[in-house]
Amino acid sequence: MTNCKITFLALCLIPLFVNAKKTDFSLYITPEDFGCVSGNIELAHENSVGLQRAIDYAIDNGVMLTSYANKKYYIKEGLKVKAPMMINFNMAALVATDTVSMLVIADGKNRKWSGKISGLMINQNKIAKYGIHCVNAIKLHISDCAIVGIPKNGAGLYMENGYENFIDNVHVEGGENLATGIKVVTHDCHFSDCAMIDCHIAVDNSGSNFFERVHAWMGGGGKWIDGSVFFRIGGGNSIFLHQCFSDTFERVFDVSATCKLFISQHKNYQNIKMWKGKRINSSSFLHFKTLEIANKTYVVLDNSYIGGLYVGGKNMQTFSNIDNAKHFIIVNSYVE
Repeated sequence: MTNCKITFLALCLIPLFVNAKKTDFSLYITPEDFGCVSGNIELAHENSVGLQRAIDYAIDNGVMLTSYANKKYYIKEGLKVKAPMMINFNMAALVATDTVSMLVIADGKNRKWSGKISGLMINQNKIAKYGIHCVNAIKLHISDCAIVGIPKNGAGLYMENGYENFIDNVHVEGGENLATGIKVVTHDCHFSDCAMIDCHIAVDNSGSNFFERVHAWMGGGGKWIDGSVFFRIGGGNSIFLHQCFSDTFERVFDVSATCKLFISQHKNYQNIKMWKGKRINSSSFLHFKTLEIANKTYVVLDNSYIGGLYVGGKNMQTFSNIDNAKHFIIVNSYVE
């Protein structure tokens, strides 16, 4: 009797298995799945089309877009991410061949997670205007990435709109006059463990944001020092910097709008070898556009080391271009 019951149950379940849809157990896709070819600049347009199809497929099917390490995909058109997705590229590269925004993040629905981008090498090739352009991003996580080859008047990472985005362990390299490493005009974003080299303007910030362990320096024999800025401020009710390191900039903090600026455990260093043949009479740690802006700006410098710029035994770097500003508070800091 028991065997009969088991046989009857098995017969009842057969239609369920017969009618079940085939399951795709793949959790990731690669650019090659959509016809992309590594290392061939002649296929830049085809790669752009294939990568956009891959991005759209990954979004629609909830899978990760990945790549094999050391691949290099030339692209002619920008790529657009319109909904949350996961990208882990294993340090494979996208290389621009035209003046585009290479990767545009355009998903910014309220309280919605925008996904994660990791292991991606962006090479703007001194052509593309933006490497990663967050037109609207909320709770986006960018980690373990590199952005290089930023052109004149371009930016490596442009945070235009959104909030609560986290950017960490990112290497940014400029190499052109007026190249900006990170440009932020939105608020409540967090930047940490960013290494930045030869970005004429390392950070251009106009919002209330958080920066931790951002290390930026000018190399290249001092080629891009004139007019260089570690941290430009175009606004922001409250801006926090902790354990950041500015190495050889003409202006460390360039303040063109009123703000509340909180700096802790900052180190400022000037490499005199990089200043050879450059103008040095306008070097300052805090540079305000006007006296009115300086008087309305609140600055706290805590537990920091501010090194000087010495030429012939004279310190050519001023702490501030406006000495009589009202709201400077210096606590437990060494200022040369």
